[in-house]
Amino acid sequence: MGSEVLIILGDSYSSGVGAGDYLDDGTDCLRSRNCYGAVIGREREVDVLLAACSGALTSDLPGQLDSVQTGLPAEAEPAAVALTIGGNDAGFARVLSEAAKPWWWGDSAEEIAASLRFITDELPARLATTLALIESRFGRSVDRVLAGYPHLFAGTDCHLATFFTAEEMYGLNDAADKLAERQAAVADAAGWTFVDVRLAFAGHATCTDDPWIHNVDLLDQSESFHPTMDGQRAYADAVGPALPSLPRVPVVAASPRSTVTCVPGVASDPYRGRVRIPDLGSADARAAALRHNIPEATLRRLQAGQRNGAHNRQLLRLDSDR
Repeated sequence: MGSEVLIILGDSYSSGVGAGDYLDDGTDCLRSRNCYGAVIGREREVDVLLAACSGALTSDLPGQLDSVQTGLPAEAEPAAVALTIGGNDAGFARVLSEAAKPWWWGDSAEEIAASLRFITDELPARLATTLALIESRFGRSVDRVLAGYPHLFAGTDCHLATFFTAEEMYGLNDAADKLAERQAAVADAAGWTFVDVRLAFAGHATCTDDPWIHNVDLLDQSESFHPTMDGQRAYADAVGPALPSLPRVPVVAASPRSTVTCVPGVASDPYRGRVRIPDLGSADARAAALRHNIPEATLRRLQAGQRNGAHNRQLLRLDSDR
């Protein structure tokens, strides 16, 4: 590795889940060669130490920092550190999984409300502790960036297996706004740079003409609601300018003078960020249908609609036509 290193910490949005071309590092962290850190490394000709891991919480950051300390060569000098964190603490996947269910099964209103309470009451202290810990390891001379999360929805659910209503989608976007506000305030108080990516992703949510966020992938649910390769490119374009300590070099093509080194993965549950698709044939779904007097024929129509590729609008119509 060279003398200057970009360190990437945090969760799946930093490890690059959804961007493909995953590194075979012996972990379940799903680290991509297309993650925004790797993109910045190639463009600025610096080496990257990748510790971010799918499913990571703020409580996993001490372990990630220990891995970085062990994996950082003696001659290497950290120049910058960037991360995304807080989405899993706020129940990112749990809330989405609940909202994806039909009205008679899920309780998305309570899940969204609980997430908002956590974001307001508990997350700021966790974030502040995390940023202070990172700074204690690297000092204040390195560039320090906390990046936020984009809106996932543009008001339309176009997938055949989910039941997001417009109200739920706007509620989830509102939660993302509240999270960004808290992240920005904590970062500012700590002397960090907060990079807000909501505007960068405007017009590129799920179900738009040019989505930079994966919708539900029934074959690989780990990538659902995570940035695509273009989304990671957008992160790189947003985060890169906030790292002035990295060298600025003219870029014609991807630089070969950058390596990405992974350190042992640290996330108490690498699968925490996976959104669960509603299984209408499950015992839980059938029990919920029974509680709400949903006829068996309606369940069969909904399952047939999913199998036959009905889009969300058709499913919602079938769901309400009892």
